[in-house]
Amino acid sequence: MRKAITLISIIFLGFVNVLAQNAWDEANSLYAAGDYENAIRTYKSIEENEGASDELYYNIGNAYYKLNDYANAIIFYRRALKINPRHEDAIFNIKMAKARVKDNIEVENVFFIKSWAIAFVGLQSANIWLIQSAVCFALALLAIIIFLFASAVAARKAGFYSAVVFIFLFCITLACSIAKHYDETNKDDAVITAGSVTLKSSPDQSGTDLFILHAGTEVEIKEQVGEWINIRLANGDMGWTMLQNIERI
Repeated sequence: MRKAITLISIIFLGFVNVLAQNAWDEANSLYAAGDYENAIRTYKSIEENEGASDELYYNIGNAYYKLNDYANAIIFYRRALKINPRHEDAIFNIKMAKARVKDNIEVENVFFIKSWAIAFVGLQSANIWLIQSAVCFALALLAIIIFLFASAVAARKAGFYSAVVFIFLFCITLACSIAKHYDETNKDDAVITAGSVTLKSSPDQSGTDLFILHAGTEVEIKEQVGEWINIRLANGDMGWTMLQNIERI
């Protein structure tokens, strides 16, 4: 009976894998044929059935780019980079998409140490940072054991200084993992998807018009009041718009 259940499970998993591969092949064929809208639908069905991946989001971003829908292209390139910050093609393509956006928002000046720290944390995914912190912790424990139980003075000194270094690296990598996890799960980053949006000074239509943003502009959500959200631009400017005008990354 157990063998029969195992055999059925293997057959079922094989069938699921075949269907998944067929969906990928179908989506890629639609993309190659220039049928980008149906390619997007098929890619998104893969996401629903199999889950997200950086390559999947990258492909969806490419399809939107081909449709000249740069706002959604940026959204999916950003999602790909949240999963894999080193995806070189997504990094290059998002620059191409952002160059097509009408609004050229200058980034607010950031203290160089903070800017360096953000870039450093973004070098790897949260899971990679966590693995590295675990390795550093294990090496720190090993160094402490050497320091406590080695008979040679030189070995004890080496163990002590190694423990200090690995504890320091453990703290750094763990902090990077926590910060990157927050970035990957943060839902405050968004992109304007409406063609053009007039930002208001308050969360109602009677508010004073501040300035206009266009599709593809990246923003940060600061506050929500009903269907209104207060957004912040990279240059520090803020204003209110309707929730329907943006999509979270």
